[in-house]
Amino acid sequence: MNKFQKKIFSYLNEMVERKASDLYLVSDMPVVYRIKDELIKIGAEPLTNDAIEKIVQDFLEPDQFEEFYSTFELNLAISNENEERFRINLFFQQRKISLVARHIKSVIPSFEDLKIPTKYKEFIMKERGLFLMVGATGSGKSSSLASMLEYRNNNGSGHIITIEDPIEFVFKPRNCIFSQREINIDTYSYGIALKNALRQAPDVIFIGEIRDRDSMENAITFSETGHLVVATIHSNNTNQSFERILSFYPEEVHSQVLMSLSHNLIAIAGQRLVRNSSNDVNLAYEILINEGLITDLIKEGKFTEIKDVMKSNIDNGMMTFDECLFLMYRQKLISRDTALKESDNPNNLRLRLSQYSESNLSTSLKGVTKTSLTENQVSNYALNNKKSDF
Repeated sequence: MNKFQKKIFSYLNEMVERKASDLYLVSDMPVVYRIKDELIKIGAEPLTNDAIEKIVQDFLEPDQFEEFYSTFELNLAISNENEERFRINLFFQQRKISLVARHIKSVIPSFEDLKIPTKYKEFIMKERGLFLMVGATGSGKSSSLASMLEYRNNNGSGHIITIEDPIEFVFKPRNCIFSQREINIDTYSYGIALKNALRQAPDVIFIGEIRDRDSMENAITFSETGHLVVATIHSNNTNQSFERILSFYPEEVHSQVLMSLSHNLIAIAGQRLVRNSSNDVNLAYEILINEGLITDLIKEGKFTEIKDVMKSNIDNGMMTFDECLFLMYRQKLISRDTALKESDNPNNLRLRLSQYSESNLSTSLKGVTKTSLTENQVSNYALNNKKSDF
């Protein structure tokens, strides 16, 4: 049998046809697709655990199937005959197999496609330092980082090593050399891959996710030794990312870790995908740039004071989630309820929205105060009525 005739590909191809972002195969339920953030059941016939197991065993390699049953989890990426890629997670729940697949667009999106901040271009062209992208699963981190790496590929040079679990976007070398390594296929673990990374003469090292102290220490060390390190970390915002990093270490070395971050961190960017009443996606983001007073606050561990400094440095390219949400509300991209739901500090934002008068709204955004984006920044960041391509 041609591998593309296997059952999993019929589901994945239908996923593309329906323009679904996710596929769910769960025991005792029919096939479910996520379309514009709504879960749509296909048919009435529920899938049995035996049926899902057969589907899984059919497309996995024998060693992958063995690993799945020994660890009860498996992440991988596969492509259909049209070379469209899908990220697949396999897991057990109530002793039954479940499969969740996400469609990854095969064409690497551009900055213009995603409407992401142009400031990211500056970060990815740095020669050394650490850039972190934070956000929940499904916040567009992978797409934004792929766009950044492709920008460097087109406009810079060097050897870019990616260490991912799994590989999502496949890059075609242009001005850069790409070495893409997938956990459990090209290397056994992040730790082993990172241990050997410097021997591969990289200029840029992309770490798919920093999950532990070992990965964090390597990221800092690489940036200290003259490399650009780009990585993701799970946290809700920039402030929480510092707490997440410190959680990897015992308290007695926290001051040393913060000192290293203050010297080597370039920036932290956070992302959230926010839907409007038409169910279109808009990007809410925040950017912390390690400069000036921010550097001192990081060194001293005064994270609660960082937001105020970010708000006072909007003109220098920084942004907070609440500031971004306020602007999106002013531009009628999102509702008041959505802004408050996504806010880090809903009480403060509620007060600000109440004080805001519709009569002050100018469609040209002339006279935007220093606490909001300038007209030029709005153009650059494309917080407009076009749908983001995440």
